[in-house]
Amino acid sequence: MPIVGEEIFWETAATGIVPISVSWGFELPPSNALAKVGFTFYMPYGDNVDMVSPGILNFSRRLPSGVDEVVPNQNDPAVGDPNMTAVTASMYLSDCQARMTLVIEFWE
Repeated sequence: MPIVGEEIFWETAATGIVPISVSWGFELPPSNALAKVGFTFYMPYGDNVDMVSPGILNFSRRLPSGVDEVVPNQNDPAVGDPNMTAVTASMYLSDCQARMTLVIEFWE
């Protein structure tokens, strides 16, 4: 099965000592798609415990009834579905600045 298209998004977030969780959502027409995340930039701010953890928070898929079902996720680095309609990527970070990439591959 060949890849027939690809979308790449990147988002940046920063925080101090107080940890935060940020998320970004992307919608797409019902597609045979694979979404995967990673971080491409990381800069710790101090001598405290700093960390970053990107992942897929949830995704939606079109059911045969025509309704979109939201599928919760455990912050996995990748998810795929033959009828994906949306994906929400998230990043948990503390005492740092980081950039996360989300790649959505479209398969035949």
